[in-house]
Amino acid sequence: MKKFLILTIGAIFIIPLGDVILAVLSIIKKANILPGVNVWYPQFLALLIVFLLGVALVLWGFNKWISVFIALCIISAVFVTRQYTKSMIHLFCINFACLASYIISKFDKKQRRIILRVIIALFIFQVLWVTMQFFNLDRLYNKIGNPAIDDPVGLAGSPNQIGVFFAVISPVVLSVCPYLIPLAIFGIWCSKTATAWGAFVIASLFFTWRKSKKIFSIAVLVLFVCTGAYFLKIDNVSPLVLEQRFSAVKLAFNSINSGKITLHRGNVEKVMTCNPLLGFGLGVTEDLIPFYKGSPNTEHAVYNHFHNDYAELLFTLGWTGFIVLIGWLVNLIWRFYKLKDKKEASIYALCILSYMICSTMLFPTYIAISAMFFILFYGMLEGAIRDGQITVGC
Repeated sequence: MKKFLILTIGAIFIIPLGDVILAVLSIIKKANILPGVNVWYPQFLALLIVFLLGVALVLWGFNKWISVFIALCIISAVFVTRQYTKSMIHLFCINFACLASYIISKFDKKQRRIILRVIIALFIFQVLWVTMQFFNLDRLYNKIGNPAIDDPVGLAGSPNQIGVFFAVISPVVLSVCPYLIPLAIFGIWCSKTATAWGAFVIASLFFTWRKSKKIFSIAVLVLFVCTGAYFLKIDNVSPLVLEQRFSAVKLAFNSINSGKITLHRGNVEKVMTCNPLLGFGLGVTEDLIPFYKGSPNTEHAVYNHFHNDYAELLFTLGWTGFIVLIGWLVNLIWRFYKLKDKKEASIYALCILSYMICSTMLFPTYIAISAMFFILFYGMLEGAIRDGQITVGC
């Protein structure tokens, strides 16, 4: 409570002072932070910054890397993009997501078990819906360009996202009711999402390896055969798609390292610049990448995202954001490694591993139906780590 008291007292003085400082900065052309010098807008902005810093302060005891990440997002949204609308929306979403994980981490083991049962129920519901679509019985989702055929998307909205769903949920299914795992395989195969299949295979191998060597050996054989069948009969991955994916990652790294990207809109060419440490700004990808002339964009496909959450993080938040991500991940792995009882925590850890693998070729973090499972499982993992006799946070 002392921290909140200090923050509240500070806000009483910071907001009027911030009003003066930001108003002065707004009339300096080289530091054109604010659109105009309306006295009420700086007051609102100062109050908003104090509130968001308060969120970071609350989460400091939960995980210091997340608090630093929130502070970086505030800098990006307010000063790098100058309160660009999409950037501010991203900023709020990130804060609410972090708060949600924090609240979920407070659940006890009994409450987490209830959530697992709900997830299994949702899994069965999604399987039933995909099955309806497989037999062309769904009246909601049809293929674009061919309304006579259903799209196997469950209730996720796209084949990629339903593939991510089944891949991320699979460790829970293996743990709670392993006899249902063929249904997860069916769902991923219907989605034809190779990255999701790869995530499923890796997560399943880790899960069975922890169970027993005999089960692991059987899993290796079965998954090897299934993987061969998948790529031979189900999903023939296009070399063009792979080239586009790698080109997108290369574009992100080259743009950050050079501090610029050249865009074309019609006959107009514009060079956007950035500080490599801070990136081009939170939430700007969709307004920049489509206007890049060259791979990954082609005359047949235009990218709105990098299809790689790590490349997109680097592009929007620069090397600072990327380093914060690495710090958070290393800290999480280290705390998991030190756990005495990893049985429950390993389930959620594998769900997050599967999600992070999917993020290498897709962009689930920018899709609510997929991102919510990262928020959920990360919070549950932190709760399991706490119950495993180790302090949550770094």
